[in-house]
Amino acid sequence: MNRFLLRKICNSAQRFTLSLFSNWNIYGAENIPASGSIIVISNHLSNIDPSIISASLPRPIWFLAKSSLFKNPIARVFLNLYGAFPVNRSTSDISAIQWILDRLKEDQAVVIFPEGKRNYNGLQKADNSFAKLAIKSNTYILPIGITGTENMQYVTRVFNPTGKITIKFGKPFKIISKNEKITKENMNSINESIMMEIAQLLPPKYQGIYKDKSYKEKLSKNKIFQYYHKDMEKLCVE
Repeated sequence: MNRFLLRKICNSAQRFTLSLFSNWNIYGAENIPASGSIIVISNHLSNIDPSIISASLPRPIWFLAKSSLFKNPIARVFLNLYGAFPVNRSTSDISAIQWILDRLKEDQAVVIFPEGKRNYNGLQKADNSFAKLAIKSNTYILPIGITGTENMQYVTRVFNPTGKITIKFGKPFKIISKNEKITKENMNSINESIMMEIAQLLPPKYQGIYKDKSYKEKLSKNKIFQYYHKDMEKLCVE
């Protein structure tokens, strides 16, 4: 079956089940760029998050999935057709990074969970490799805050999503390149600022370590972003 046709069918089915069984709400859809390469970042609460995000975006997405999921031959075929690529979490997976860069060169949307794993107790720090990718890709980043999926851990819950599920899109942003040497310190600063972009889209109980006021103060002083305003056709530093 054609990959894009399968995605269309899956997304339509997911939207149907979300509308039928849950209280599904989307906010900030006007912030989603209709075209061009973009990295979509989100907090990660459940195994069904990729499917929920895919159903909530009006354009096709690609995403990474842990390599162990591809051991099942049936799951492997489905994941490949749906746009997933296996990533080895135990190492710095160069092939996965190159795969992301290749998709971005094709003006695609790639979903990444910067925390690298599910966190049920609130947002945690991102892996430093994400800051490197964000800088190297030189593309826009679309933050998402997702709530309500933390009690649906089994993949089969895509057929029966219940409760209040909320997807909130923030403004796309791009990291300002200052031609500085990338050090561990400034990578940490970039990561923290990026994660705060997700945190401010979440209710306090989901914000985790970024609920701390010191992080918010640090973000307000750290001018490392350019924000994209679609109605202005230019970048505005905020």
